[in-house]
Amino acid sequence: MNRRKKIMGTIRDRVGKIHMHTHGVSFGIPEYLAEKGLDVNIEYVGDGTENSVLAIEIFKTKKVEKEEEHDRFR
Repeated sequence: MNRRKKIMGTIRDRVGKIHMHTHGVSFGIPEYLAEKGLDVNIEYVGDGTENSVLAIEIFKTKKVEKEEEHDRFR
């Protein structure tokens, strides 16, 4: 008996990384990138709000569907 199963996955292609001195303010940049359909990781780096740097990692994300034979994995 051949049964087919859809395997879904997510591919994240890294577009780039932005480092910016923020003094504790994000200036709405992560939200703007998310509205454009990009996947965003945000991390504050530094000591306190005076010298903090906002590190924004930007990804393009797409879902992948693939059909595989179920019995092949047994």
